[in-house]
Amino acid sequence: PKWASDRKSFYFVSYKNGWPEIGRYNLLTEKEETIFEYPGLNACIATCKSKNILGIVLSKSGNPEIYLTTSDGKIIKKLTNHRGIDSSPSFSPDGEKIAFVSDRYGSPQIFIMDRDGFGVKRISYISGYATCPRWSPDGKYIAYVVLSGSFKIAVYDIETEKTKLFENSKGAEAISWAPDSRHIVFSKTDIHPSRLCIIDVFTGETRYLTGGRYNNFSPDWEKF
Repeated sequence: PKWASDRKSFYFVSYKNGWPEIGRYNLLTEKEETIFEYPGLNACIATCKSKNILGIVLSKSGNPEIYLTTSDGKIIKKLTNHRGIDSSPSFSPDGEKIAFVSDRYGSPQIFIMDRDGFGVKRISYISGYATCPRWSPDGKYIAYVVLSGSFKIAVYDIETEKTKLFENSKGAEAISWAPDSRHIVFSKTDIHPSRLCIIDVFTGETRYLTGGRYNNFSPDWEKF
């Protein structure tokens, strides 16, 4: 799930028709509508609340590519066009840049590009596998998940271009920033059932949010 800019609805990926489609659910009307249903993959929704646009991944042209779209499903521009797989877009708070994952050099790594698809730059170098980039609300950091023994959280500082790896975030998947740009919630999947956990990126302190008999995953933190 990804919260829409109106905070009254959210986007999600559904397989109810047998293939991945992107839908939107309105919390007030309790109505659900399909937004993207192109042949192939429709996935990886990124919302840009400052400009009311979306970044999504479609494979209608063959390879999975990142597209810039309106919030109601109209394609504005195809941003990537590469033989590799491009996925997992994440907007900077001002909507001018996008972090994303690409395996164009052999293994999945984190890149950033301008909103028009130009100015591509790789930022992840600490692991042979990096995914799930998320731009902090204050625009200063990009958090992502790396494979380093197990899946862990890394945070890239935009200004210094340095990366910090959090060794105590083992099992991390599906990360999301808190509005304060200090905490990250993630799915901790190296335990069963999986639980939601919060980490303080300044102190490294962690604590659990959920527990019980059922798996918890795919958080999306939003300020109301």
